[in-house]
Amino acid sequence: MIEINEDVNNGNLALRVAGEISREELAELAELIRKQAQYLKDPHLLVIIEGFEGWAAFNVLRMSRRLYAKYANCFDRIAVVHSHKNQKQTRQYFGTLMKGELMIFSIDEAENAWSWIDQKPHL
Repeated sequence: MIEINEDVNNGNLALRVAGEISREELAELAELIRKQAQYLKDPHLLVIIEGFEGWAAFNVLRMSRRLYAKYANCFDRIAVVHSHKNQKQTRQYFGTLMKGELMIFSIDEAENAWSWIDQKPHL
């Protein structure tokens, strides 16, 4: 499941990812990201991962990687909040394709993630 919170006034896109991600949810997210990338020079992204169980099918995983590869560099800042202890794996997934800033936060630090995302103004 992907819950989307689009803070249009600040140019921030926030996602809560839990359970399994379906093809339809990913397609909806792709359209929203495309619009963000089109209208904002450097949008910021906050991803909260809690209880994530994977993708509904392997083709959804491939779709997810293609979406990320296409749009990762559109984001000036990406903050990832999750409960996993393996930050190296999270950094590898999110950091390999982007040129902007990436910060990883624990669930307890979610408020800090919001503050960090808002610190840098959009260009």
